[in-house]
Amino acid sequence: MKNYRAMKAASKWSVRKYGDRLQVLKKVYDPSTGAQGSDSTQDFTLTGIASEITRITNRITELTNEKADMVQLDTDLKAL
Repeated sequence: MKNYRAMKAASKWSVRKYGDRLQVLKKVYDPSTGAQGSDSTQDFTLTGIASEITRITNRITELTNEKADMVQLDTDLKAL
């Protein structure tokens, strides 16, 4: 979840276990008045989080390899 650490540090997001559900709670404010509204919730599963971590890790590997290819291409073209 993008920005989770920053929002948690700013006390704008928190987590809770609600029965069998794992949730992230987000503070909601009316932009025109600044009044706090009802918190927004988003459900998560540990399996879903693990899958997302794997997906991101795989993407990092892909990007690292792509970067290495581009660096090699840059080196080869500069050598001409």
